[in-house]
Amino acid sequence: MYKINKVSLSPVVDFAGEELKKYLRMMMPECGDISIGYDKDEKASFRIGLMQDFGIDVSETSDASLDDIIHIETDSEGGLICGSNPRSVLFAVYKFLKLNGCRWLYPGLDGEYIPLVSDLKNISYHKMADHRYRGQCIEGSEMQTNFIEAIDFLSKNGMNVFMFQFNNPHYYYNTWYSHGGNRFKEDERISKETSIQWKRMCEAEMDKRGIQFHDVGHGWTSDSFGYDSTGAWADRFKAEIIPEGENKDYIAKIKGERKFFMNVSLNTNFCMSNAKARKIVVDYIADYAEKHTNVDYLHVWLADSYNNHCECEECIKKSTSDWYVILLNELDEEYEKRNIKSKIVFIAYHDLLWAPETEKINNPDRFAMLFAPITRSYSDTYATEPDTSSYMPYPRNKITHKGLSQNLHYLNKWKENYKGDCITFDYHFHWVHYNDPGYMSISKCIYEDVKNLKKCGLNGMISCQTQRCFFPTGLPQYICSEMLFDASLSMEEITNDYFSHAFGDNWELPLKYLSKVSELFDFSYMVSTSPFAHYKKSFENKAFADNLKKIYPLLDEFSKTIEENKYHISRSHYVSWQLLKDHISYCRGYADAVINRALANYSEAKKQFLSLCDEMASKEDSLQKYFDVGLFSYISGILFRDDLTTIT
Repeated sequence: MYKINKVSLSPVVDFAGEELKKYLRMMMPECGDISIGYDKDEKASFRIGLMQDFGIDVSETSDASLDDIIHIETDSEGGLICGSNPRSVLFAVYKFLKLNGCRWLYPGLDGEYIPLVSDLKNISYHKMADHRYRGQCIEGSEMQTNFIEAIDFLSKNGMNVFMFQFNNPHYYYNTWYSHGGNRFKEDERISKETSIQWKRMCEAEMDKRGIQFHDVGHGWTSDSFGYDSTGAWADRFKAEIIPEGENKDYIAKIKGERKFFMNVSLNTNFCMSNAKARKIVVDYIADYAEKHTNVDYLHVWLADSYNNHCECEECIKKSTSDWYVILLNELDEEYEKRNIKSKIVFIAYHDLLWAPETEKINNPDRFAMLFAPITRSYSDTYATEPDTSSYMPYPRNKITHKGLSQNLHYLNKWKENYKGDCITFDYHFHWVHYNDPGYMSISKCIYEDVKNLKKCGLNGMISCQTQRCFFPTGLPQYICSEMLFDASLSMEEITNDYFSHAFGDNWELPLKYLSKVSELFDFSYMVSTSPFAHYKKSFENKAFADNLKKIYPLLDEFSKTIEENKYHISRSHYVSWQLLKDHISYCRGYADAVINRALANYSEAKKQFLSLCDEMASKEDSLQKYFDVGLFSYISGILFRDDLTTIT
């Protein structure tokens, strides 16, 4: 009979012990009960805790609290499962279970593949994660269950960061609960008070697992002055909002006026040359940090959007990034006064991609930099070389979109004077994955991106994404988590591992099928028609349309394969095959719309796209945790407007 002995006192280690017990009993249902205790001297059965408490060297990292090292030495009777920090102990437990055959393929119970085994394997494993920061940030429309399951799913796959955007993430919750884009569901909108309560619940789930809590990002430039940003981008649909109160004079002046940018307070910057305005922002942020001591990394970004910075006589004397660094240094000084220990994350994004010209971060140990190349093309990956030829001085409020190679050069300019941690903030699962219905091309893109992060001087990735991106499979997410932890793995071994565990017998058939779907949807064409495409003519491509028509017989044939293979002993296998059944219909409808768009039949393309959205909305109860219908309808719907020439 197995025992689990903890040698380190930590709530996260306690949770790791419970998880080890639960899955061992599932793998060996007749193994009997498994006791859990605290006994430093017990040598038998499983011993879990910090590597340091076992006398195991952790000198390969400069900071054992940030870098995750896992160390496993076990046989069929038990052994040592430990990590460099409490979170890493939990990761070590999951890695031990994975090496014994377990997999977590999708969020939630249906995504668990837990094998039945008679004996445990002999395991000797030691690894420090190749990237310090591995996680995701909320986006899209989400119910509370999505967030809870995402946090659990991330930790089971070795990811150590979860981020909530905004002080109150009401926008993301209410986008789901109001069901604005789904005529089959009744509006059940929730209050801002409920949203903040649910955020606190998620924080407790993160804390239980030792997950790094990253918080806020946008919103400081409006909330600090009393302008509520919880309506987020939806405020643009309201009647024009006129800023009120004494703080309205601190709003950025653009074209001679101080008003909300595009009617959205969240997108509105402030007059950064005004010392009183900066003080208001600094105090507001420091007050938040002082109260929310569970936040590990507080993201201090400026307003969303671009070309929206103050043009007053004083602000134009320095670049936006120079004023930004002045603000960050003043915030650091306030943190020191108040003895606030949390880290600050600043962002290189849109106008802030241009490095400061005269200022620099005074205390880099306080900070991490977030590189956010939102305008990149996903036809390129981080393997591309920085383009030094197109660099130009900062053109206030006249910036244009840059490709990834240009963005990487701008990153290097920042790094000339900033030597601290750098993380990429990318958007594979915000809109890009919708350009690849087979998910095989986006999987290759993510693989190459993560493989080359270190080359670019980036120590990890936070993915800005919907938590509902597992349709038709979870392969892209699986590749992202696997590669962030161990960048030496090959694309083939990760892919085969995922498909064999997700589909069971005949797993090669869905792999071949989805590869063909991705090939026919031609990722290079699809991403060229991204939300940053500008003109109708860029969509027209008869050769693409003719080739995509080959998908129809493929869908017909694979429908038969699904019926022959969908019943399995494992629940996760059944769910994986069932998702493909719904995916057949999705691909057919999407192909109809995209083909007509490529043939310049825009009215028909829009009609077919809206019909597809309606069909997917009618299935949302069964597909909810796998496919974000609302985000798909909005993001992809941009490209099926009546007037495509207006896209910017």
